[in-house]
Amino acid sequence: MGAVQRPGGFAMKMNERISVLQALALSEGLTKTAAKSNARIIRTNERSGARTETPIDLGKILSGKSPDPMLGPRDIVFVPDSAAKTALTRGTEVAAQTLAGILIFHW
Repeated sequence: MGAVQRPGGFAMKMNERISVLQALALSEGLTKTAAKSNARIIRTNERSGARTETPIDLGKILSGKSPDPMLGPRDIVFVPDSAAKTALTRGTEVAAQTLAGILIFHW
């Protein structure tokens, strides 16, 4: 969930495990504003219901510099948005729209 193209749950067979990269592939990859270094795996203890968060650096995993963790049932991969990337993207879009408006109305 989070800054991926298609967030959502994926049905798995009993005792099936997939890796973080496989989960990213199922979600069709990261958005351009994803904060790759701030992602985390949220794991729920089946007995107590307590949640633990394990930080992961998707940039390192994608480049092969860190191992690709395996996920189990009920695990959640959360990829937050990067505030800086979001601001830069929106600023660029506004600038492009402003420039297009100036060019259209100037001619």
